[in-house]
Amino acid sequence: MADVQSLSQFTLSETPDGYLIEIEGDGGGSIAVEATPEQLDAIIDALDDLLSEDEAAADEVGDGPDEEEDEDRHVDDVVHDDES
Repeated sequence: MADVQSLSQFTLSETPDGYLIEIEGDGGGSIAVEATPEQLDAIIDALDDLLSEDEAAADEVGDGPDEEEDEDRHVDDVVHDDES
């Protein structure tokens, strides 16, 4: 397995056939992949399912974030390019 790097940046841009996803690690490694709209939907659904499970587990033990913390959460270094 390749060395795992922490995510430092990613970009998502629309292409004529779908989307281009570019991911960069903190060690300078990067990857670019094309995805169809259906593949991007599958990624979104998988992330939503995973985050919902994490949130439900945190709520069960009483360690879930309060509403004020939710408003302040954001993701650094995320770029969404609307240009085609």
